[in-house]
Amino acid sequence: MKILDNFWQNIGNWFLNFFKSVGDFFVYKEEGQLSNLERILICIGVIVLAWVLLKVLLLVIRKLFKIKKKGPQIDISAKFFAVEAFKIAYWITIALIVNNILGINLSSLAGIASAVTVALGLALQDIIGMFASGILLLRTKNFVTGDFISVSNSYGTVEGSVRKVSLLYTKLTNPNGPEIIIPNNNVTKSNITNYTKNPNRRLSISIPVAYDSDIDKIREVLNKIMIEDERINETPAPVVFVDNLGEYCMFIIARCHISYQYYWDVHNGIREKIILAFRDNGIKIPVRTSISIDSDRAEER
Repeated sequence: MKILDNFWQNIGNWFLNFFKSVGDFFVYKEEGQLSNLERILICIGVIVLAWVLLKVLLLVIRKLFKIKKKGPQIDISAKFFAVEAFKIAYWITIALIVNNILGINLSSLAGIASAVTVALGLALQDIIGMFASGILLLRTKNFVTGDFISVSNSYGTVEGSVRKVSLLYTKLTNPNGPEIIIPNNNVTKSNITNYTKNPNRRLSISIPVAYDSDIDKIREVLNKIMIEDERINETPAPVVFVDNLGEYCMFIIARCHISYQYYWDVHNGIREKIILAFRDNGIKIPVRTSISIDSDRAEER
């Protein structure tokens, strides 16, 4: 029993001396004497506390920035970018604190560190370029989270809704469902078409009709279709005009402006209305051709 009592007494004395040494280390650093084991234990404690503190800080930051993990969100790319940059800076600071506790002298490793830095810089130049491009994308604000964009470069053309701009990648969601991940430096070097930057989009429909058709009647029918559709803007007013004269028919253009959130609904539904209205009014569409989007309006895909 006496041996057991002495054992626990020695354990208690060790912890007392340990905490006293820790206190001396931080208050009177030059006088504190810490063994390697004690320094390692302090480092482990600092890392654990730092990890817990980081979780709390990130929770607070997300609350302040109103970053939600699910559901529709206003532009959050810059906020995600700031959070990730904060995490990197935070762990660098913790690494310096741990190094100070361990008492490692980095001056002797300065030459090696410089060489390693140069080597890493060369090896990671693409990653560094991606990071710098991410900052540029967020700074210029050519597009924000939720915008529907098209990115065209030497690798091809992709399009989708912007989901996130992270430190290294821009993520798009294609209308068909797949997620598209593009390195930021490829995005900055690409031609970008932002379909939702402006509140309105123009829709032009080219309709072939027979040469003996009544143009005034066609204009009346098409204007009625566009005016009665509440999704089509009153200003600028819809217009109808003869666009081209083909070998077997002439082409009538029906043009209107639509808020971008209704664009595809009108785009996909107006043709049926035109066909049914033409049938009701005896307007013939030549069999050799069909209704199509005006060829010089390819940007309205």
